[in-house]
Amino acid sequence: MMVRSLLLLTIVCFASLSCDKWEKAEPGQVDAPRSTSPPSAQQPTERPQFELETLEQAYNASKQNVGKSTNETAAFITSAVAYADALNFGPGEPREKYPKALAVYDEVLAIDSENEAAKRGRTLIIEVYESMGMTPPKMR
Repeated sequence: MMVRSLLLLTIVCFASLSCDKWEKAEPGQVDAPRSTSPPSAQQPTERPQFELETLEQAYNASKQNVGKSTNETAAFITSAVAYADALNFGPGEPREKYPKALAVYDEVLAIDSENEAAKRGRTLIIEVYESMGMTPPKMR
């Protein structure tokens, strides 16, 4: 039962983090629904804030069950990608968050080498390092 709840939480978090509507929004805001009131009267809606600690806990909990079943492995992949994306795109010191995110993306790709979200996230981090003339850190 706890695994199902954890899986549901990670799916909701991941879906919320990858919402198309947010890609076009300014930082910290979601496009407001169309309304007949003048633009100055509309208040921007803030993005929901997902606790990095919550995503990390879900990731660590699901990591313990990898390989026990296909559902457990799928739950791990979902929670790991959500956690890595939160690290990658969230606030924080780049020298701390990028190596962690890169390591988590690598874990996902070790299990599912065709995972597009992990490939995309990993590529973005590597491009950031290369654009600064640095080599990405070697992980485990």
